Amino acid sequence: MNHEWQGPLQPGEKPPVESPTEKTEEKPENKKSEDVKNVEKELSPELIGKIMEKVRDINNEEIGYISLEPSGYSAVAKNQLQSIFKNGILGGNLGSENSSMDQAAILGGYVNKEKWLANLKSGDARFWFNIVGRGYGENKEDKNNFPIARSHYFRDGADKIAVLFDVSNFEEQDPGKPFTSRVKQYRHDAKSIEDQWENKKDFLERNKDIDEKGRPRPVTKKGFIGSYRVSPKLLLGVVFKIPPSQSLFASYKKVIKQRIEKIVKEMARGVASAELMVPIYWKDGALFWPKQMSYEEVKKFVAERDAKKQEKAQNKG
Repeated sequence: MNHEWQGPLQPGEKPPVESPTEKTEEKPENKKSEDVKNVEKELSPELIGKIMEKVRDINNEEIGYISLEPSGYSAVAKNQLQSIFKNGILGGNLGSENSSMDQAAILGGYVNKEKWLANLKSGDARFWFNIVGRGYGENKEDKNNFPIARSHYFRDGADKIAVLFDVSNFEEQDPGKPFTSRVKQYRHDAKSIEDQWENKKDFLERNKDIDEKGRPRPVTKKGFIGSYRVSPKLLLGVVFKIPPSQSLFASYKKVIKQRIEKIVKEMARGVASAELMVPIYWKDGALFWPKQMSYEEVKKFVAERDAKKQEKAQNKG
């Protein structure tokens, strides 16, 4: 079934997008199962269901995320996306605070598998990221509270991609506390508070960058530092935006469709199994793929699905 856009998306508008149909290139050195090779031709109802299980309210759940750089769907960003779905988010041996390599890490990282293994052996495999709801200045009461869209590295650029992951599998440490080798951990990365954290009560009384649970909320330019890798199995979604200027032209609908096709293609090239494919969202939380839902519909879907899960679990107990 074909869908046509009548113009640029409005806030909360449901995006009518065709499912990607372009054939994925096969690489001899990276043979895929049939479900992966055919994922761009037609998604089975079973696969759609498994991907939809990963759908989240990306504006109101504590989800980890990184933004890919350079801006746009350049060769580097494309290769990063494919690598992330193949190898995960890899930690690097990074320089001093505010260095260009620090920025590279919070923007998705440029570490390949070989460098990551070397960093892991030295006990210094780290990556930078942010968490929805844990950024300084976020206001959940604001109806236009779109944390990812407003984050430092996503908003500063007309054309961006963010990758979401499940941070609940990582243990939070106090700022300044060394990581345990090969253990999934993370902490606030602002070095300016490390010395103050020894007297936590005094620090909390004198600073406002904390949440209701007493946890630090860094500005999204600094974010959190994690160790040592985010497995592809923990990836939850991809968020993107395109230059606003393109919304003024008739080609806008084609640009969005092409972008979704490219993201799906890079996921398919990276994942070991089609079950590791993830939902694709617009910057405000509307769902584009594998189904199309407005942000309000996403919130309703997530609430109803989670309520059914909870009821089922209670009945088993």
